[in-house]
Amino acid sequence: MHKEQVATYFNKLEYLDLSFNKLKSISNLEYLVNIKTLILNDNAIPVVSKAMLTQSHHPYMTKLDLSNNQLQCDCTVEAFRNWVLTDNMVFLQQDPLGDYQCYFPESKKGFSITEVNLDDCETSHLLQHFIIGISCTIAVLLVVLVIAVRYRWHIQYRFFLLVNRRRNQQHVLVNDDDDDDRIDDDENGVPRYDAYVPYHIEDETG
Repeated sequence: MHKEQVATYFNKLEYLDLSFNKLKSISNLEYLVNIKTLILNDNAIPVVSKAMLTQSHHPYMTKLDLSNNQLQCDCTVEAFRNWVLTDNMVFLQQDPLGDYQCYFPESKKGFSITEVNLDDCETSHLLQHFIIGISCTIAVLLVVLVIAVRYRWHIQYRFFLLVNRRRNQQHVLVNDDDDDDRIDDDENGVPRYDAYVPYHIEDETG
């Protein structure tokens, strides 16, 4: 069902029982803004998205049952486990954590989600951030390199103009100290140059 239909036809729904339906995923539940009781136990849901089942989306929810699903106990379950341990949500089961067991991978099957060691997830998160940072840095360097190659003649031309301007400024300062020191000027006071750098925009295509 599309999210527009959920938002239109079920926005006033307060009670929903989808247990024992072999559901493998849940989506668009954030549009059930008035839901109070949500029962999803005994399905085949491997991953529970906190973005879908958070109290900011369901301010009126007081009962939730996600027990006996086929949870995948890797780093994807970390947010859900932390949510169960810290959120004030009222679960239907008296001992909800005992009914939230791992189904995948096989080595963790039958363990409660609170018993699974997820210490490697922190390292994984740091590694992801490091890779993202390196990728962004490389992308920026590539952009700078492309711009430098594309406008190399402009850059060289501007550089020569800057160097000559600095030389002229220094020459003026020297002439202010000694009016007779004009060995580099002609009779009109225009500086003489030993070399010239011809430049044209069409040189870039050469």
